[in-house]
Amino acid sequence: MKFGNKKDKRTNLEKEIDSVLEVLKTLKQEAADYSLTMKDLDPESKEYISANKRLDRVLNDYSTMTSSLEKLTNSQSKGKDNTIKWDTIIYVGGQLLSIVLIIGYEQVGVIATKALGFVVRGRG
Repeated sequence: MKFGNKKDKRTNLEKEIDSVLEVLKTLKQEAADYSLTMKDLDPESKEYISANKRLDRVLNDYSTMTSSLEKLTNSQSKGKDNTIKWDTIIYVGGQLLSIVLIIGYEQVGVIATKALGFVVRGRG
């Protein structure tokens, strides 16, 4: 028997959001490290300028990843609205059943053309 072999039930979108959060965490730590390094350096030194450029790059990457995270979370919240309600399924099933019954009765005995008026018309 295999114990601890749990399947990951998260969607690909959730996994991607988690990976972006991990990258943001590391970028935040890098930015903190660079700012601490720059604190001890002379602003005119090459090391300070180099660290400042790396810090700018890290902050730019951080802002890019933040906007990506925002887009991912927005798409995640929009994705949950695509579910079909049970009452809609029952309504459509009832309409299909009534059409089948009318057509079946029409095969047995001819009915007036106004019989299709019993079928509820769509809202659109």
